[in-house]
Amino acid sequence: ARLSRRGVVVVQAEAQKIDVSQRDVETTKGTFPFDYLIIALGAELDPVRVPGFREGALNLYHLDGVEKIYKTLQDFRGKRVVILVSSSPFKCPAAPYEGGLLVHDYLARKRGLDIEVEIYSPEPFPMPVAGPKVGQGVVQMLESHGVRFYPGHKVVSIHPSEKKIIFEGAAEANYDLLIGVPPHAAPKVLKDSGLTNDAGWVPADPETLRTQYPGIFALGDAATVPIAGGKNLPKAGVFAHYQAEVVARNILQELEGKTPSHRYNGSGWCAIETGNGKAAYGAGNFYAKEGPQIKLYSPSRFWHWGKIAFEKWWLWRRF
Repeated sequence: ARLSRRGVVVVQAEAQKIDVSQRDVETTKGTFPFDYLIIALGAELDPVRVPGFREGALNLYHLDGVEKIYKTLQDFRGKRVVILVSSSPFKCPAAPYEGGLLVHDYLARKRGLDIEVEIYSPEPFPMPVAGPKVGQGVVQMLESHGVRFYPGHKVVSIHPSEKKIIFEGAAEANYDLLIGVPPHAAPKVLKDSGLTNDAGWVPADPETLRTQYPGIFALGDAATVPIAGGKNLPKAGVFAHYQAEVVARNILQELEGKTPSHRYNGSGWCAIETGNGKAAYGAGNFYAKEGPQIKLYSPSRFWHWGKIAFEKWWLWRRF
């Protein structure tokens, strides 16, 4: 999107180049100068970074992959299902754990199969930015539903013909069905523009989402936002939602000749579907000085229907 002196222009095209010095964006539909630039390009999936991922895993983070997962589960006759987190950070930190719970619910409860669902992740515990208390709560939730969690497992390669995963340290895991979270990366156009840091993401101010360049903002999954303890804000839609409102309001204030006064306060929440019409719920402040203060609520039908209601409200209001 571009805000110019002539008004507001929304460009729906693939960005090919961002020239910070000339202050223009080259896209597949032409080149557009800007006074304010809001970078919200998200994170791209990079499955080729893990040898064998494309051939051996169904991609949990791609529509085609999810459709294949659904069709495969309908006819699945195997024993062991593995959910693999390839690397961190990745968007929607709860998704792999939610996926494991839903797969187990479908195969064990609905289809009555005797199965094993395992989750392997390089993380020390689920959703580590939220803190060890929340992480342990998620592990207990997984175990109570029959899902095993294996932390500290960084994948090296996948061998589809042998249905085997190789991890650092020579550890191995076999599977009958592999569902994977591929590595994530910022879009190439951002790296080429010089906007990214050494880790490959666009640094942004926690409260205003301003980058080091005047008039350029970064929000959502493409941005990296520092929080207490040397960590970074997780990549999730709820943060992008609140960040976008702050950025838009501040730009409007500047255009009106006012001092921007809106600040993002670090609040966020997440619902974790557990199956059988229930969901857990986590919420709190990720900007607390002592580190994120998040509370995890036990699964219930209330949280499930609350999530459904929010989705319907959001789609109604935006579309």
